[in-house]
Amino acid sequence: MVNITMEFQIEKIFSPSTGVDLVLNLNSLHPVSMSSIIYDVDLNAQKFIIAKPLQTVKDKIKYKEMHITTIIRQKNDIKQRVGLKCIPTGSSSKYRLASGKNISVIVLKYFPPVIETNIRSGYRLPLSKNFSAKAEIINGKTKFYSSKDFIIRDISITGMGLLIPKKIKKKVNPLTKLDIHHQAKIKIYLLRKNVDKPVSEIAAEFDIKRINTNFNELNLFMGIQFIKLPTVKEDELNKFIHLAQVDELKRLSGVSL
Repeated sequence: MVNITMEFQIEKIFSPSTGVDLVLNLNSLHPVSMSSIIYDVDLNAQKFIIAKPLQTVKDKIKYKEMHITTIIRQKNDIKQRVGLKCIPTGSSSKYRLASGKNISVIVLKYFPPVIETNIRSGYRLPLSKNFSAKAEIINGKTKFYSSKDFIIRDISITGMGLLIPKKIKKKVNPLTKLDIHHQAKIKIYLLRKNVDKPVSEIAAEFDIKRINTNFNELNLFMGIQFIKLPTVKEDELNKFIHLAQVDELKRLSGVSL
C-alpha cells in the first residue's frame, strides 16, 4: 500500500549516511527488503549511490518494481516509513570511500514524489554469517530439517520465506506436496556468530500463505505465516532482526554505528 506524501523533502530524508531498505515488489504479497546505506546523492540528476546489498549478489531476484525506503520520525514522535520509486542504472565494485576502502555500490535513478509506504509482510531479514537460523518443520509425525529438506531464505516477525528443493537425491521432496493454507509446526533456532548456543529457540505453528512453483528450476518458494507465536518470543525475534540490521549497516558502511 502506498500513499503520496507531497510535503516531504527528499534532501532532508535521503541524505548521505542514511540507512535505507531497498524493497522489491512493494505492493505484492511477498515484498523483498534488503538493508543498505546511502553514500552519495545527486539531487539534480535524481540519483543515489548506495551500498550493494548482499542478497542481490546471492539471489537473482525477479521483480516488477523497486523502491528505496527509510523510516522518519514525525514531530509527534510517530515513526513513518516513506520511499521513492527507483530503478538501477549502474553499479561498481570499486567505489572509493573517504577512508580509502573500495566497496560495491549500485546507482539508482529515483522518481518523485516521496510516498508513504507499508510493506505488507514487514521487514524480512535475509540470513547472514553473523545472524543465521536453523529450523525443523513438524508435519504430523514427520520432521523436516533446514539445509537438508528446505532452506531458510528470510525471516520476519510475522513469518518466513523458505526455498523447498523440488527433489532430494532424485526423489520428490515431500514438502513440495503441501498446499496453501496447510498448517504445521516449526521450531526455529536463532544463531549468532561466535555464540555457542542459540540466542533464542522459538516454537510456533504456521500457515502456508504462498507457494511459487516457478521460483527457479531447482526450488519452489514457500511463504509461511506464524500463528500462536507467544509475545515473548515475538519480542526476541524482533530484537534479533534489529541487531542483524545494525550489523549489516556496520558492514556496509565500514564504521561503528
